[in-house]
Amino acid sequence: MDLASMKLDFLQKAKTEGSLEQLESSVQVGIQLLEDIKSTISSAKDIKEVAKFLKSIEKVKKKGGAQRAVIGVVGGTGAGKSSVINALLNEKALVPTSGMRACTAVITEISFNHSSNQNELYRAEVQFISAQDWKDELRILLDEMKTHGENPDVDLSEGEVGIAYSKLKAVYPSITKDELLAGQHTPESLAQHAAVELLLGSKVEFSERSPENLSKSLQKYIDTKEKQHGQDRGGGHLMEYWPLVKVVHIFTKSPVLESGLVLVDLPGVHDSNAARSAVAARYIEECTGLWVIAAITRAVDDKSAQNLLGESFRRQLQIDGSYSAITFICSKTDDLNIEEIMRAMPEGEDALETNVKLHLAQEEVTKLDTELAPMEGRMKELGSLIENLQKEIIALEAAINTTSEGNSPSGKVSLTPTRKRKQRTAAMQSRKKTQVAMQSDAEDSSSDSDTDEDELAASDCEMVEELSQEDATRKLEQLKGGHKAAWDDKESLTKKAKPVKKAKKEANRKVKDLKSNLENQCLEFRNGFVIPTIKQQFADGLREIDQEIGFQRDPNNFDPDFQARDYREIAERLPVFCVSSRAYQQKSRLLPHSRPYPGFRTLEDTQMPQLKAHARAIVRNMRISNCRNFLGLLEQCLTSLMVQVVLAEKPLKIADDLREEELKFLGKEMRQLEENLEDSILSCIKSLTKVVKLNILDKLPAAARAASDEAPQTVLSWGKPREEGGLAMGTYRATCVRAGVFKGARGLRNMNEELAIPLIKVLAQSWENAFSSYIPKRLDHLAENLTGHLKKLQGELEKRPQITQSVSYGLVKQQTMAFAEGILDISALRSDVDVGQREASRICVPTISREMSSVYKDISKESGRGSLARIREKMETHVENVRAHMFHRAARKVESRLTSMIDNLQASVKDRVQEVTSAIDADYRSLIEGKNVFTTFVHARKELRLILLSANERFRSIVEPEDNDVGPPEQMDVDQPQVPSPVEQKPIIKPEPTT
Repeated sequence: MDLASMKLDFLQKAKTEGSLEQLESSVQVGIQLLEDIKSTISSAKDIKEVAKFLKSIEKVKKKGGAQRAVIGVVGGTGAGKSSVINALLNEKALVPTSGMRACTAVITEISFNHSSNQNELYRAEVQFISAQDWKDELRILLDEMKTHGENPDVDLSEGEVGIAYSKLKAVYPSITKDELLAGQHTPESLAQHAAVELLLGSKVEFSERSPENLSKSLQKYIDTKEKQHGQDRGGGHLMEYWPLVKVVHIFTKSPVLESGLVLVDLPGVHDSNAARSAVAARYIEECTGLWVIAAITRAVDDKSAQNLLGESFRRQLQIDGSYSAITFICSKTDDLNIEEIMRAMPEGEDALETNVKLHLAQEEVTKLDTELAPMEGRMKELGSLIENLQKEIIALEAAINTTSEGNSPSGKVSLTPTRKRKQRTAAMQSRKKTQVAMQSDAEDSSSDSDTDEDELAASDCEMVEELSQEDATRKLEQLKGGHKAAWDDKESLTKKAKPVKKAKKEANRKVKDLKSNLENQCLEFRNGFVIPTIKQQFADGLREIDQEIGFQRDPNNFDPDFQARDYREIAERLPVFCVSSRAYQQKSRLLPHSRPYPGFRTLEDTQMPQLKAHARAIVRNMRISNCRNFLGLLEQCLTSLMVQVVLAEKPLKIADDLREEELKFLGKEMRQLEENLEDSILSCIKSLTKVVKLNILDKLPAAARAASDEAPQTVLSWGKPREEGGLAMGTYRATCVRAGVFKGARGLRNMNEELAIPLIKVLAQSWENAFSSYIPKRLDHLAENLTGHLKKLQGELEKRPQITQSVSYGLVKQQTMAFAEGILDISALRSDVDVGQREASRICVPTISREMSSVYKDISKESGRGSLARIREKMETHVENVRAHMFHRAARKVESRLTSMIDNLQASVKDRVQEVTSAIDADYRSLIEGKNVFTTFVHARKELRLILLSANERFRSIVEPEDNDVGPPEQMDVDQPQVPSPVEQKPIIKPEPTT
């Protein structure tokens, strides 16, 4: 056995030092290696040990699959989300856009298209909601209409009833207002409508060769035809599908998506449709990053970063520890109001000086225009005169030739009149004026010229149609003389106008350049103002939440100047981009016929290439981590197989008594290892439990009491007059009909969240501290301890000469050290904890919703005179009766989820440790005993030996390629600058102040 070749140093080099491209190439090589090994040993799959290897191979292969990084894209109506997404994808209009209304009404996921079929360059899947989901929504919509049935004059263009009517008319265009108000339809009957029933619960798939065709096919599924609620579409309009769509998947070959990036256009964080709302919530939980888009003209004034999508959403981000995942995008930077921007500029800005130069250049253009205008007018008149004279000369010459050839019966020159005398006279007068205006040596030729002109004018006094040869010849000479004189005048005038035109051309070029400079300077100035302002507003929004929590926790000792975290660093970390999708598309020739945007000199000025680089960096870090994790598992798998092959050919030869002694020693050391590992795990779990208890569980009773105490006031606020922030009758009832969640004309209202906010406020800061700082540190400490115990075991076995003399000892040692370094996948553990804590933090609102369901149903039946008063009374009575129990139950649900999370974490760590210790014990036991499964499989062992011997060389071709060819770089757009990959952001949290 060539033991020297049985090593994996190039695999190790690829794992620790390889670039992303080399790492991903190594993953592909590793997957093929596993396939080769699997085909070699699968014939013996009925043997327990071989089946175990095959299972391990499949487990490792799954880790080599493509991973995805989900970016949620959110923003208000008109923010330009769809345009930004199109520009990011290098498309013109794959996602429908409109300057007049909100186009995208459904959740749209956009990912890479892996199809190699040229007819499927663009693919889409439209998934519809289930029949039950649509019936549930129909019940709500019909109930809303029925409530207003007593009022035949109800306005269906606004309010809650308008929203319901608009959605019903979208799906059922032939349905009438009177039918709906009279309650003539049921959810069941409408859901069984032939066209609707066919779609519910189904999925429509289609593919196109061009983005335009795909967009056109998609439009009817995701587009809202009218913006105004309740607008009557009239007869002949087709059914709209968007109310029935659950989610749309688009697959395209955009380079920015190829690395695993997935963009999700979220029309709203909340949706009145329960199915879509659930899908949106799941995407928010899954998101690697969240991009918030706002038009640059409104982003600062609306404090979009500070008021990030509402208070409840910001609090959820805080609890999730997801603030570092936010990217803020200011769109529509091509919307430049130059005068307004310059008014905001301080003295000394370059743009102010450029503006002065621009005005001077424009004045110069005006001056040159004034000078050039009379010359151009006179040259135009001379050009007309020359043209007419040329026509007469040609006609007269032709007539003379005809007479000379004897073709004229009368022997005279016959002419056809071409113009009237007044035209000739006007032309002559015009030329005289031109000569006087130019004053160019007119005196020298005035007598001859005047004579010629007088004769020409006189010749027109009579309409001559026949001339003698002599008269015709004289007339021809007169015409030629006049033609030459006019031509000379025009040439002289052209020569004089030439430097003026050149000066004007240069002045216009200067004006154009100055305008471009001014727009570019204004663009840079506004971006330079907006970006730090957005960053500061973002930090201020987080500070407001921290201060509110601090005051609520201890009002008497609250210090508004206390810095709960480093807000300056938080502001600096927030990625902010000021982009123009239209300018990017125009300069990329995606919109070749659109107007130019001179202020954007390069693609980088649009900041779309920088946004692409930012998106790639997010995915890049994830890909590097996943590749290294896979290669680590691959190394362990290959090393285990190498150990077995080496042992089968060169087993350890020692006396039986020594072999028994070594086995006893191994057993003792493994038992000690297992005890040490168990103690470390229990210590960590105990510490985690304490962190959760002190930061969250111990505060749950107080949080529940706070929510219970504030609930009556919250309910009373709903019943206040509208001018005081209360709910109108229609909105109150519509919200209850929809289980407490409704988005109407005045925005979103979520009664369940409003009731839960006091509870969340009490927990938010300590929750964030626990899961963003304390728990990750303890997991890191656990990994260090477990690694230390495995290294200690290896140190003890290193002292055993009977073991170290084995040919396979080096491989077993290498395997043990690899297990020691990677015993825990900390990123995976953190992900598991993150999923668990997110589920726990979100359990309060659905629990409250269930406790409120009975009063919601009761209120939904209310209508008619006095209904608002009855609604208020029922809501107040119910909340008063259930508030203590409701919030206590919510707190218990949180406690249960967190306890389950820790239990699951403990089980996961124990399973991994058991897997590692079993593998180490099996390797060393095989080494000492000299037995392994491949001893009797000679042919399979030889094939496996060849595969394993080739493994290192396969990776060598990646990390040390011939001719220093390190392979192609990562696919990159030509317009995309290279940017450093962002480092992992750790939470910036300061300890709470002691009081």
